[in-house]
Amino acid sequence: MKYQRGLTHHRLSDSPVIIALGAFDGVHCGHQYLLSCGRKLADDHHALLAVLTFSSLPRMLLAPEEPSYALTSSVHKRQLLEGAGVDILIEVPFSKELMAMEASDFLQTVESMVTIDTWIGGRDLRFGRGGAGNCSFLEKRSEYTGMKTLFFERISASEEIVSSSRIRALVMSGAFSEVHALLGRPYSFMAPCLSSGRAVFLLDTSALCLPSDGVYGATVAAAEWRASVDAVLCLHHDDRLPSLCEVIVDVATLPAIDFLEVTPRIFLSPSKRDLLVQ
Repeated sequence: MKYQRGLTHHRLSDSPVIIALGAFDGVHCGHQYLLSCGRKLADDHHALLAVLTFSSLPRMLLAPEEPSYALTSSVHKRQLLEGAGVDILIEVPFSKELMAMEASDFLQTVESMVTIDTWIGGRDLRFGRGGAGNCSFLEKRSEYTGMKTLFFERISASEEIVSSSRIRALVMSGAFSEVHALLGRPYSFMAPCLSSGRAVFLLDTSALCLPSDGVYGATVAAAEWRASVDAVLCLHHDDRLPSLCEVIVDVATLPAIDFLEVTPRIFLSPSKRDLLVQ
């Protein structure tokens, strides 16, 4: 997968692309359906599948008074999108400058980077100043540029719309089986490793949506390891400190890592002091 950080006027590919724009937080089953349709369309049209996403949640800037935590870090989302068959990933910081761009200027910049065969997305698509870049805007543009459009209704599960915000609420309540159903995979988070000792890892989870404080049975994995290992996850939020979590694995030594993926499985105890780790 080709990765581009930020908007640029340099061409990323001469091949036509099927492109989707969105936060893609969690890369849940609704996102996966969109991407699978995009992948099939790209294969049928001898094109590439591209995603333009954001390195931080737009709501962090749009509603700064409300706490905003992501289901997936940038590294984790990149891994999931590559696994979904994305060929080109453009990751853009969501900023005031980006919000102020006219929709036409934003689209022209994207068109200078790639040749858009088809723009795909949900019916709630918005971009550009005042959210002027919507489905109607793209459909009108397609009338004189040759760009095609394909828009989808949002996916439902258990009579409710599948959304990242719904999944965040379930994660915080520890409803892992429900989260699994909406993500299409077991819930996990990936965070940078700040330090490690004898099988103890300290992770920076300050920007991530996590379950409530407590001790959880978990498995952990890293690119540097051959397989996942069993672990104990300790979560404790302290307003005086960044949000950190401690991961204790059941082997003596492991290679140094940059990022650790943690999959909580079951709640064990409200506090590490209440649990004797063998």
